[in-house]
Amino acid sequence: MEAGQAIVSDVPEAIEDQPHEKESFFTRNLQIRYILALMGFWCFFVLSALRLNISIGIVAMVNWTAIKSEIPHEVRKEECSYEYGGVRRPQEDGPFLWDPDIQGHILSSYFYGLAATQLLGGRISELVSAKYVLLFGTMLAAVANTLIPVVASAFLSGYPVMALQIFKGFGQGIMMPAFSVLMGKWVPQTERARFMAVIASGMPVGGFFTVVISGILCHSPTFGWPYVFYVFGCVAAIWCILWTVLIYDSPLNHPYITKRELNRIMSLRTQKAPVLKFPVPVAAILTSTAVWAYICAGFASFWALCLYVSVVPLFLGTVLKFNIETNGLMSAMPNIAEALILVSTSVVSDRMLKQGILTATTIRKICICTGLFGFAFCMSMVTFTGCQRVATVLFLVLALGLSGFSFSSTAVVPVDMAPRFAGTISGIMNTFGALSGVIIPMAVGYLTRYACYGASFIVGDVRALPRDLGYYISNGVGNGVPEGIHHSNIAIHKFKITIYDFKITNMNPNPKCNPIKFTLGIQ
Repeated sequence: MEAGQAIVSDVPEAIEDQPHEKESFFTRNLQIRYILALMGFWCFFVLSALRLNISIGIVAMVNWTAIKSEIPHEVRKEECSYEYGGVRRPQEDGPFLWDPDIQGHILSSYFYGLAATQLLGGRISELVSAKYVLLFGTMLAAVANTLIPVVASAFLSGYPVMALQIFKGFGQGIMMPAFSVLMGKWVPQTERARFMAVIASGMPVGGFFTVVISGILCHSPTFGWPYVFYVFGCVAAIWCILWTVLIYDSPLNHPYITKRELNRIMSLRTQKAPVLKFPVPVAAILTSTAVWAYICAGFASFWALCLYVSVVPLFLGTVLKFNIETNGLMSAMPNIAEALILVSTSVVSDRMLKQGILTATTIRKICICTGLFGFAFCMSMVTFTGCQRVATVLFLVLALGLSGFSFSSTAVVPVDMAPRFAGTISGIMNTFGALSGVIIPMAVGYLTRYACYGASFIVGDVRALPRDLGYYISNGVGNGVPEGIHHSNIAIHKFKITIYDFKITNMNPNPKCNPIKFTLGIQ
């Protein structure tokens, strides 16, 4: 059965009986689901801002001169010189003595919380209220984020900051599965990729503004790095107020939706029965090849995103020596490319689906594999650019831009598979995906301290992981998993991944700085 071909009930008669006020100019021309898309865009903007600001802020918070003095001379040879416009000078340091290990733990601790609450958020959204799950998650993340400068200055230790990062992850972990639930209720399948792309584009747009504004605030003598956390905490608070007033869990409950829009939504969407609660078919989900292929696609997409978010700002600041303001601008440029490709790809995908040119399954596979292979190739090319700053930034722009292909589809696959269990399936994928965020920052911190100073980005085959996983996705992702849930014709025991030659390429001419190589296998 193709994606989105789930068995559904007829449009409930309650729609015809539901009273509607006379249509005004406002209600006739501004459809409610467009307001949901706008608020969703803002939500993902906030999600990206609260996740990214620590990546930029930590560059200004750490005393890099003192940290370098603690690293043995033979492993801290400077890869790039300071003789370039807009680079960071040695005296531009922050107050905290956090070595690369601590920095890695601070960045990765967010993903511990993110992984812990994915399933919980998805199931509560299905059973109770996706609207209030999103509201609570954003509030928790915003409060934890705003407290970071206060706690860091009070304790001068990275461990309280790690605790706040975990709570931030708790809040954001329940948000993404909740949006999958809302999409199943509000958006017809022929509009789904376009709507989700508009919403998901809030992440790269939020990333762009976050790193630019963060760089300016950190570099400002008037404000400084604490305002990176205060400003975006206030933006999240404003979103919470508007979300509470404007958004409802179901189109059937919205007081201002027009009868015309309601009938359109209910007649075209795959999930039409709004009140029935179904037990989760755990065994069917966990033995479905399509679900596991989707998990691999999601993990690879998370890996790409986490690699960029966790590594690029530190790489630009510590290896290429960009100052904090230039760092923010350089880190932001790829986000614009990602947003443009994300939205344009979704428009083309929906048009092809509506005209019957390709099935939903085929479209999702093409987009995901294009994004993953493209990201892996461009990031691998950064290995060969060395200190050529223009070439490095160009490949970073291309890498994150191409990843927009995959992000345009991974977000809608669980709704295509099984609208009633979209939150659960999305939660499972996000749980596995968040593990990449635990691995990458800790590995970077270890390599930076014990392998080669600045080795945080001298990785070759690590960045090919999305390519290797992407190879296996074409055998399953996007295949329909209807409400039953049926099994794919590919047996689960045949689904196997082996990742090999996971290594760090030695670009440091110092003979004492040896390459690192190890093997990772997933069965």
